[in-house]
Amino acid sequence: MSFAAGSVTFTVRADDGVRLFLDGVAIIDQWHDQPATTYTATRTVTAGTHEVRVEYYEKTGDAAIQLSWTTGPPPPTITTLTPNTAAAGGPAFTLTVDGTSFVSGATVMWNGSGRQTTFVSPTRLMAAIAALDISSGGTIPVTVRNPDLQVSNVQTFTVTGTVCSPGLFRAEYFSNISLTPPATRTACEETVFNDYGAGGPTGLPVDNFSVRWTGRFSLSKGNYQFTARADDGVRVFLDGAPIIDQWHDQPATTYTANVSLPATGEHEIKVEYYERAGDAVIQVSWKAVAPTPPTLASIAPSTATAGGPAFTLTADGGNFVSTSSVSWNGSPRPTTFVSSTRLTASIAASDIATPGSVTVQVINPDGLSNPLTFTVNPGSGCPDGQFLAEYFSNISLTPPATRTACETGITNDWGAGGPAGLPVDNFSVRWTGRFSFAGGSVTFTATADDGIRVFLDGSLIIDQWHDQPATTYTATRVITAGLHEVKVEYYERGGDAVAKVSWSGGTPAPTLTSLTPNNAAAGAAGFTMDLFGTNFATGATVLWNNATRPTTFVSTTQLKAAIPASDVAVASTASVTVRNPDGQTSSALTFTINGSGTLKVFITAPADGATVNGTAWFTVWIEGAAAGSKTYTLSVDGKTITSTPTTSNGPVSLAWPTTAADNGARTATVTVSDSASATGRASIRLTVAN
Repeated sequence: MSFAAGSVTFTVRADDGVRLFLDGVAIIDQWHDQPATTYTATRTVTAGTHEVRVEYYEKTGDAAIQLSWTTGPPPPTITTLTPNTAAAGGPAFTLTVDGTSFVSGATVMWNGSGRQTTFVSPTRLMAAIAALDISSGGTIPVTVRNPDLQVSNVQTFTVTGTVCSPGLFRAEYFSNISLTPPATRTACEETVFNDYGAGGPTGLPVDNFSVRWTGRFSLSKGNYQFTARADDGVRVFLDGAPIIDQWHDQPATTYTANVSLPATGEHEIKVEYYERAGDAVIQVSWKAVAPTPPTLASIAPSTATAGGPAFTLTADGGNFVSTSSVSWNGSPRPTTFVSSTRLTASIAASDIATPGSVTVQVINPDGLSNPLTFTVNPGSGCPDGQFLAEYFSNISLTPPATRTACETGITNDWGAGGPAGLPVDNFSVRWTGRFSFAGGSVTFTATADDGIRVFLDGSLIIDQWHDQPATTYTATRVITAGLHEVKVEYYERGGDAVAKVSWSGGTPAPTLTSLTPNNAAAGAAGFTMDLFGTNFATGATVLWNNATRPTTFVSTTQLKAAIPASDVAVASTASVTVRNPDGQTSSALTFTINGSGTLKVFITAPADGATVNGTAWFTVWIEGAAAGSKTYTLSVDGKTITSTPTTSNGPVSLAWPTTAADNGARTATVTVSDSASATGRASIRLTVAN
């Protein structure tokens, strides 16, 4: 088909499917069953012959296929530009564009960008060309675009001016401080190294002027230091990116910037400068410098337990670049560039499978950092679901540990005391364990007096490492199902000491509703205790005064625990809880160990829960004893302190001389036997603080 140049609108109506092609390109594609439906497509064509192809199908019912087209206005054409040249750095001007087929709303395009355009007639347009559009020499393509998006032929506008060879600056001097065109003069210059004193450049005022130097220079790959000295403002750009930006009034001041060029070749260097008043100085230079190696200041974490899970290592230091990588014993690990002072790296579980020391460094393309040591500690020897507790007689977790133990939880309120074998102040503890989580959102809660940190799989999630009264913090994380390492670090400086950590979520915490039996006679044989409640998990453990007992999982609502005779040897009470494998622990129920006789024993001093030091005096009364001699025996945590025979039913005084070795939470029991072999017992909890 023969078409005149311009816009053509094609219309098809079809029942059922239709496709329309223009010169082999689909312009309407509606290949589906449908009632009679009309579609259109508009295209701009050149004058001459074009292929039109229609494809159609009919499935059932009515059948219709109709094709037509209409032509639109012809595209615009440009015949002349007035003016068609201008000097680089010249002022703004109005461009007259003559041609044909211009319509109201047409736009003059300057190098592909629209300029403010006035429609004069179908054969003439006027466009506003800014001074910035002709700030440098070259050729500019000019076109006209009508509102129907048809675009004219191209006419060339030429910007004449100073063109400088590579290795030279094109200097543009302005008689203002804002680099506003037109330039007063331009020149090709070898360097930017001017100290005008109280004067200024030739042809410019001595104050309130500005200059732009732009050039392309051949630089080899490597590291460079750029130096700029200016009075007043200066900006230095490398390949369009600012590397020195000190655009303000100032006395002569020197600035430097270190950059790394990734490739050898030509690079654009641009300097912008202004002088407001007084002396005028502008000097810019650059030189190749030896590469600055990265420095490694710290890594976090710096330790892990052998066999632990994968984690993210944070490396802090200096001179890191986007291609830096963290080296683990000489082998790079997947690394994320955070900033010039921080990297993160993915450390796999296989990297910490065995105990030992690992050398960590940062590798730059042109240098290697100092090494730091990452320590993989031996496994704790504590089973999954328990913490390895390391107690230190200092507040900085400095080895060696004074003692270690496997502990089921972190639920410590030492009051004014401290852990057994440690000073009551200035101590620290680290608990590390692996716990099974069901997956999902888990909220960790930490209460501490003084400092505490909580880590999950090596990542710090609670960081409150400072002196403080007992304060509670929480952190919520979404974790996957399986084993995860939980690490807690704590220090106590002075006063009361509290360290408690727990978590909830993922799965509900266990609840304990009843014990069968819930009491026994002192001195009874060992037995099996049934525990009833909810949310018990396979692998749940019964805790007797916070110590594990052999446990059998019956169902999510029942457990069985083996209680040895030693647990009920003397009259007292025991706290019983259930801990699931994910570390969540139920509230406690009390198991009572009854005395075997009819004596009632009362300890009236010190008060239950009191803090004592030096010699602690116990005041004891009894009821229901037979006449004659009685024996009063004081024991602490099962160890006999003193025994006194007397015929008195009270008050009877018993002394316990305490030392620093006794510091911490203690259970004191007074046992009384009478002449008829009846016995009775009473116990209180004390905190020793020497």
